[in-house]
Amino acid sequence: NVRQAITMKAYYSSMHSRRAHVTADGYVCNVRQAIKMNPNYVPALLEYARFQLAKKDLKMADYYFQHTLKKDPSNGEAMLAYAQFLRQHRKDAPGALAMYRKAAELYII
Repeated sequence: NVRQAITMKAYYSSMHSRRAHVTADGYVCNVRQAIKMNPNYVPALLEYARFQLAKKDLKMADYYFQHTLKKDPSNGEAMLAYAQFLRQHRKDAPGALAMYRKAAELYII
């Protein structure tokens, strides 16, 4: 519903702006809470994918990047992050290139 979406956006924006002042564990707790409040909230899903990557859990990072893109297939930021993940961590140059192209198409059209 609209009210939940507005509340979720305000919560995540507030959490994101305080990121530098929150411990890593506290920040991750907030991201998890955002996902729990709304499992379809793309910014939190993408942030969680990045967190999984930072802790070197490539399987979970891959899952959350793909999950983010399933929820929002036209999210350029998620496409670019996933393309970089594919190139650097999966050594999947063709997959990364395809994702980069898809992201570029968003901005060309």
